[in-house]
Amino acid sequence: MMKNVKIGKKLGTGFGLLILITLIVSIVTVRYMKVLSDLTSKLYRHPYTVSTTILKINANIREPAENNLPGTSFDGNIPFR
Repeated sequence: MMKNVKIGKKLGTGFGLLILITLIVSIVTVRYMKVLSDLTSKLYRHPYTVSTTILKINANIREPAENNLPGTSFDGNIPFR
């Protein structure tokens, strides 16, 4: 089928296919880079939110004990009842 085609046309077709394949791979790569970027951002934000919330909870637990409120011990632990 390609025997009667000139060498210039063969080279042009080959390079054209090579550019098309490169373009497709580039588009897919950029798409997955966006997905990976979103997942990385989500992975960073989640532990940060959890650790910040835990620190707030910990501060709220210790505050009554530091003010010597009834029902709390001096060391910040809530006594068993």
